[in-house]
Amino acid sequence: METPAEPFDVPVRFQRGKPGTQKRNVDGAVELISRVAREIGALDLANTSILDIGCGVRFTQAFFGRRVPVLRYHGVEVDREMVAFLSANVDDPRFSYTHIDVYNARYNRKGVPFSPDLDIGAAGQTFDLVCLFSVFTHLAPDDFRSMLQLARRNVAETGTLIFTSFINDTIDGDFLDLEPAQPLFKAIYRESAVRAMTDAAGWSVKKIFLANKKQHWVICRPA
Repeated sequence: METPAEPFDVPVRFQRGKPGTQKRNVDGAVELISRVAREIGALDLANTSILDIGCGVRFTQAFFGRRVPVLRYHGVEVDREMVAFLSANVDDPRFSYTHIDVYNARYNRKGVPFSPDLDIGAAGQTFDLVCLFSVFTHLAPDDFRSMLQLARRNVAETGTLIFTSFINDTIDGDFLDLEPAQPLFKAIYRESAVRAMTDAAGWSVKKIFLANKKQHWVICRPA
């Protein structure tokens, strides 16, 4: 199905940043998609099925609104209204969305405990790429481990996991909730802890690097 011309506008309440920054946010998403493609050794994502956990709206605006190539895209979010909006307004069979009502001290305090067996609405499908941008940055250790296990369960055996994390080897211990008054505003881990948890979940870490002076990218393949 032919996708629309730019832009694919979304309500301000679903956008990150200040009102009026939608175009800049989507420009950033296009650049981010290009970087993801390079990291998996592809020119673009035209032949890549993607599971995007904590999806937000920017990738949809890039893939759907600007016709950035993608094979298949499944977005997962804790924001029920956002998922309802995307499901109702993205008229393209390559795209699907699922709401998950899981607990998070920052974003969803009324949700149920997170489980690696959580149904993400993918009907048993596995994906070439699982990505989580600014998700592990707000996860406590137990949920960090569970999310890695969930991602492993949903990735193709030749697939890739890309996620971002705050990594700082100067903290005391393996984990620091930087601002307890704002729980999980910034969840910081030692690199050794990140590597240990990814290994335990069945991943092989291929690369860790500081991408934007704030968050590290962690790139993994199934072990």
